[in-house]
Amino acid sequence: MNTKLIAALLLALAVPSMAFAGRDRCANPHFNMLNGYHILRWAVNCGKGINSTNNIIFNAYLQQANAVTQNGTTFPPEGTPAYENVRDGVNFPAYFAPGSTTDVWQGPNDPAILARIAAQDCSVQIPPQYTDPVFCPSGCYAPNQDILFSENAALDLSTAKMKWLPIVDAFDVKKYVVTLSTEATLDHLSFGVADIDYFITDPRPIRQSLLKFHMASGGELTVTTNHPLVDDHGMMRKARELMVGDSLVRQDGSPDLITSIETVNYFGKVYNLDTKDENPLRKILLANGYLSGSHWYQDLGQSMLNRLLLKSTTASSLED
Repeated sequence: MNTKLIAALLLALAVPSMAFAGRDRCANPHFNMLNGYHILRWAVNCGKGINSTNNIIFNAYLQQANAVTQNGTTFPPEGTPAYENVRDGVNFPAYFAPGSTTDVWQGPNDPAILARIAAQDCSVQIPPQYTDPVFCPSGCYAPNQDILFSENAALDLSTAKMKWLPIVDAFDVKKYVVTLSTEATLDHLSFGVADIDYFITDPRPIRQSLLKFHMASGGELTVTTNHPLVDDHGMMRKARELMVGDSLVRQDGSPDLITSIETVNYFGKVYNLDTKDENPLRKILLANGYLSGSHWYQDLGQSMLNRLLLKSTTASSLED
């Protein structure tokens, strides 16, 4: 059984009666925040595939959506940082066909039906082949970005069989990835090998904006706009929050100045993964030689964004 389906089974066991159809990113060219908000309210209020157990989870997302959107009456203009923060902070439901990780329904494209959903018309029906409600995550690498994997589950990095590999080639194949160790500090990076929990990708190719960072060393990194990256202060930040003059952290711990940021109009899929380890440092990977967050930082670990994750031992000694 592949990694993605194992992750789906584990999630289903963790949340009784909640159906998950794999950790695919939900990507719909017709989707916007207002439609997603209306579908979320409609799914909860009308019980669309939601039972007494997972209704609690959907309600939690609904409360979050209500808070950031003033109950749907005011949305920030699309494309603004405020809009992006709303989109990052709220997950919306989608529905998969049983057993499929590509056949997904995120709501109708017909404006008349969307209007009925916005009016909370419970007579609107989900197409009968879509029965598994899931949450919609986001934030990934372009497919050609190299991640440092390991061929074996080494307890010591000196015995690890490490290999740089484009994430698209590793997808659902590799089992181990190199991450920071729990002892890592900003001025003394150390690494270990972690088990991969799951990979994640788009259900289908779509058009999306990516950011390509060009560094003073000549290095490059291409990610989605909300992908988490570690800056030279040891803080995890969304890619779009970084500016020319900021620095990313190289695998040797040295800062690498961002000299330009290019917006790439990309059509295709993007990819990410997460590790089984619960420690936030063990969810920081090496991508094209730079410290970068796993998918966890867009999902359960969103509270760790804009927080100092890697402390400097020099700074700590000065504080003592």
